[in-house]
Amino acid sequence: MAETLVDANVIVGYALTRDQFHERGREIVRAMDHGDLPLGQITNYVLPEILHPVAQKAGHQTSLNLLNRITQSGGFRIVHLAHEDLTRAQALYRREDGVNFVDAITVAYMQRQDLKYIYTFDDDFDRFDGITRLTSVSNPFEPE
Repeated sequence: MAETLVDANVIVGYALTRDQFHERGREIVRAMDHGDLPLGQITNYVLPEILHPVAQKAGHQTSLNLLNRITQSGGFRIVHLAHEDLTRAQALYRREDGVNFVDAITVAYMQRQDLKYIYTFDDDFDRFDGITRLTSVSNPFEPE
């Protein structure tokens, strides 16, 4: 089965109705839940970036419900990054001015796993060769 990465802003957008990315995040999450999109990987570094703002803005129970949804959905899986991803991320972080560290470690993981696609609304990923940012319900593995 084809897999892509999912960034925090997609899931946070889904979870928070007042978030600027709510509608698009909701569409992407629902499509992944229903198997209409590739399996969405969420890294253990991105998971806190999802749960913390949701807990802050909508409460602990909402954050807990979201964690349960992610872990129980067939459309997502949580992946744990390797030590080499951390090492490569440090080099990227030093070299790429303005990129946050979680994005750097995400890119390092994607490069090691040869993942080409990430569902995200963060245009910082556009600067990295070999990575395509997806912002809507579109399956990059299906012909158009």
